[in-house]
Amino acid sequence: MARYIPVGTPVNRAEVEGLRQLRDRLPENYIVIGNFELDLQQRRNTLEFDVVVIGDWGVYAVEIKGWSGKIRGDTRRWTLQWGKVENPFIRAETKAKALRDILARNTQGWPDQLYVESVVHLPSKKLRIKLDDPRERRLVLRDGIETFFVEDASRSTEDGPEVVYIDDALKERIVEQLVPLATPSNQLPNVTNYEVFEELDLDGLPFREFIGHHTLLRSRGKVRIKRYSLDPLIAPSKRDDEIARVLRDMEVLNTMDDNPYIARAYELIRDMEDELIFYVVTEHASNTTLRDLFDEERLPYDHCDITERHDRWRLAWHITKAIASTHKRGVTHRNLHPGVIYIMQDEKARVPVKVADFDFARIGSFDLVSDMLRQIVKQGYGAPEMWLEDVHDHRVDTYSVGALLFELITATPLYTPAMALLRHNEIWDMRRELLPNDACREVWDRLLAYDPDWRYDDLHDILPFLSDQAGTFIRDQQPLTGDYGVR
Repeated sequence: MARYIPVGTPVNRAEVEGLRQLRDRLPENYIVIGNFELDLQQRRNTLEFDVVVIGDWGVYAVEIKGWSGKIRGDTRRWTLQWGKVENPFIRAETKAKALRDILARNTQGWPDQLYVESVVHLPSKKLRIKLDDPRERRLVLRDGIETFFVEDASRSTEDGPEVVYIDDALKERIVEQLVPLATPSNQLPNVTNYEVFEELDLDGLPFREFIGHHTLLRSRGKVRIKRYSLDPLIAPSKRDDEIARVLRDMEVLNTMDDNPYIARAYELIRDMEDELIFYVVTEHASNTTLRDLFDEERLPYDHCDITERHDRWRLAWHITKAIASTHKRGVTHRNLHPGVIYIMQDEKARVPVKVADFDFARIGSFDLVSDMLRQIVKQGYGAPEMWLEDVHDHRVDTYSVGALLFELITATPLYTPAMALLRHNEIWDMRRELLPNDACREVWDRLLAYDPDWRYDDLHDILPFLSDQAGTFIRDQQPLTGDYGVR
C-alpha cells in the first residue's frame, strides 16, 4: 500500500475509487498525493490535480475519470455513451508540463532525465475502449496499475530506454517542494440552505451536478443540485434566452409535480455571489440507473427463466407508462437514454422507476435542435430526425422508448455504434429477430419506424400489450391511484 497524502477531499465516487485503487495497489515506497490546486506565478489560473503519484521511475500527473461502457476516440475527442468530450490527455499533459517545470526548478538534485508523465486513470469495471491515439499507453485501467507504474516504468520511457531511479531521499524532497504549494481543491459550491458533498462525473454537459441535502429539511433525503453558469460575455439581447434555458428544467418538472414517475422539483436558487449562476434542486431518486442494469452481464431473452422475463416486461411497462404520462401533459423529454431512467431501490416506492434530466425538454410545439442536444442524441437512443433535421415532435420520445425497451428485453443495444442509424432498415431487419415473437416485432416495427408518421402517436396504446407480456407481474400488483395507476 502506497503512502497517501490527502491535501484535499475527493469530490465524487470516481475519484474516491480511483484514489483507493492507486493507494492500495502501488508499493509502500510510492507516494500518492490527492486533490489539490497549484497557483503558479507564470499562469493566470490555478491547476487542479486529481492525483500526483511519485514512483520509483517517474512522477505522474493523474486525471481520474468515472466513465464506463464503450469509449472511442482520437487525439482530439472521445465519444462516450452519452456524448463527446475533449480528449482528457490534452489538459493532463498541460498539467504534467507545469508540474515538471516547478519541480525541476525547485527540487534539489532533480535529474534532467527525470520525466513527469500525464496519465488518465479509469477505475470503472465495465469498459470497452478503442482509441486512435499513441498516448493510449498512458491510459491506466483498474487492473493495469501495477504494470504501468511499477513494471513497465522500470524498463523504458516514451523518450527512450534510459530511466532514472528516484530514491527515497529524492521522493521526500519532491514532497517537500510540492505539498507546501498545494491547496485543497475547492470544487464544491456554496448553495443557500444546502450542504453539498459530492460532484458527479458529467463532462460534456451544459451544467455541473452535485449531490447534497437540505441543512434543515432532512426528510427530503439526498438531492441533486445542477449548477448552470451563464456566459458572462453573452450579448444582453441573448441573456433572456439563456436564462429561459436554465429555468426550463424547473418549469417542466413543475408541470408534473403530482406524477410519481418524475423526480420532484424542489427549488431554484440564484448564487449569492454571482448572478449568472443558478442552482436547480431536484429529488435524488436513486443511485441506480437503467445504464447500470445494461452494463451488467445479462442473458439473452431466450436464455432467461420465466421470472427474469416477467421482470423485464414489468420494467418495460413502467418506463413506457412514465413517458406516456409526460406526453399527456404536453411535455417531450427529447433526451431519453439509460442514464436518465432511475431504478428505485426502496420497496415502499410507489413506482419502480423515475425519469429525470429534463434539460432539453419542451412543452408544446418546437422546431429547433441545439448543437449540444444533436451530439447527445447520436449515441444510439435518439430518433433520426433529431440530428438529420430540426422539425420534430413528441414521437422522438416514442423512438427512444423503443430503443430503450429493445435493449432492456433482448440485452442487446439497438445500434453499435450509434452512427449505424444511417443503416437503420438493414440493421433493424437483423435486430428484430432477437425479439421473442412476431407480435413483439410488429410493435417494435412501429416504435422504431424511421418515418415518425409510422410511429405510435400515443404510447398508452402499447401498454396493454406490455401488460400481457408481463402477465401476472403487472395484473396482480396493487393498482396505483389517480392517472398513474395500472389499467
